[in-house]
Amino acid sequence: MSLIIVTGIAAEHFIKDLVVKINDKIKVIAVPNRFFGEKVTVSGLVTGSDILFALKGKVPKDAKILIPQNMLRAGEDIFLDGMKLFELEDSLGVKIKVVPVNGAEFAKVLLHG
Repeated sequence: MSLIIVTGIAAEHFIKDLVVKINDKIKVIAVPNRFFGEKVTVSGLVTGSDILFALKGKVPKDAKILIPQNMLRAGEDIFLDGMKLFELEDSLGVKIKVVPVNGAEFAKVLLHG
């Protein structure tokens, strides 16, 4: 199984540096923001359609994708563009795990799944 971490452009290098120290087989994909414009680089404004456009046809079926919790509306499994998390999972054909935006929790998921 491969592990893919989805992030915004702004955090890409930080996340890649962190991941290499933990496990160099994990792939980090920075998703350009087409919904709000490519000048918007934070993960909290990445939408489901942005992720779908960036990953469609590029994700192995055995992959597990991690996304930060701030990509979803507070307390919901819905992206800012209205796409539901399960709709993105169905479209990509993979499971997506939502990870708290917290360094310790993120590291725990990377180390223990």
